[in-house]
Amino acid sequence: MVDTTSALDDASNASLPNTKLKGLLRVAMILFLWTGIALVAASTAFIAVKGGSSVQWFRTLGPMLIYYYSWALMSVAVYLLVRRRNNTTRDKLTTATLIVAVPLVMLFVMPMVIHYDTWQDWIFGDRAPGFQTLGLSIFLFVLVGCLALRFYEDAKARAFEIAENARHTARLAKELDRARLDALLMQLNPHFLFNALNSIGALIETEKKEKAYRTTEMLGGLLRKTLERSEKNLVPLADEIAFVEDYVELEETRYGDRLTFNCTGGDGLGNHMVPTFILQPIIENAIKHALNKVSWPVEITLSVTSDSTNNLELVVTDNGPGLKSQNSRAPHHPGEGNGLRNVKKRLALIYGREDLLTLTRNTGGGAKVGIIIPQISVTRSASN
Repeated sequence: MVDTTSALDDASNASLPNTKLKGLLRVAMILFLWTGIALVAASTAFIAVKGGSSVQWFRTLGPMLIYYYSWALMSVAVYLLVRRRNNTTRDKLTTATLIVAVPLVMLFVMPMVIHYDTWQDWIFGDRAPGFQTLGLSIFLFVLVGCLALRFYEDAKARAFEIAENARHTARLAKELDRARLDALLMQLNPHFLFNALNSIGALIETEKKEKAYRTTEMLGGLLRKTLERSEKNLVPLADEIAFVEDYVELEETRYGDRLTFNCTGGDGLGNHMVPTFILQPIIENAIKHALNKVSWPVEITLSVTSDSTNNLELVVTDNGPGLKSQNSRAPHHPGEGNGLRNVKKRLALIYGREDLLTLTRNTGGGAKVGIIIPQISVTRSASN
């Protein structure tokens, strides 16, 4: 078993270099921005006094770098204050006070420092703009920039959260649908096993032990296939038909010549994916409502075709007693037992449609069950 804690620690440690790199890039961007501003300010001041030597320009650049790098530090402080989460009125007042107080250092203290002794030269006397006016303009620029950056980051975080919630909701919905499908399959398996055991019991009662042994072997094979297919949501049509043929063969050991099963069509359609165990409950339903209620031999036919949109059409007909009512949607219809309701629910969960299964009278007598399988995939990769 993998150590989850160690895996999380490794992932956390792996993300540290990226975090440090992002931090260094941010610092570099801030220094680059304010260095550019200092260069522009120094050049503007140099031109304003009509200096003629590179020595004077570098003499101007030094104090400018000090001044604007100080603003760089202040901009970081303002950004941190703007990003601060204020949950109470006191927090909001504290943050507002700090946002106002921090720039005061630049507006009033820095001019006093710059005017002191030899630093006084670089302001160029009356030609330089007022420090308070310049500082206030810079502060407003910094404040607006920090607010805009915060709104952008908040909007980005909200968009990410919405996307994550949508993915989480979709994942939960998928897991819920899978749980519902598993529950429906769990309803089918005991029902199928119960009927098979009844068939074996009937053979034993009639002293047909050889057939009972053969039926037991066949039941074991079917149960093995059931377990192999239980983890799959979709299977190839050819596999589903083969499973149904094995199931009918098991039932034939009980009913003998009274039961006949035929499969027509389906050429070239064997790789189309269908929900697992989608046909067996319908065949079982036909046997239950036909063979057990008539004395004549019953023929069950599975017809496989496809329409112009490549949808599969599966039709199961029988020559049993038929339906008491043409309305296949009647809530207590005698032909629509648990098996058909189970199939209808599974089709609705997988394909999102309630109209994919119909139960009607067969033209030649008996019942007719039609299933439409929308083709979202025709490859075996969709079986899981």
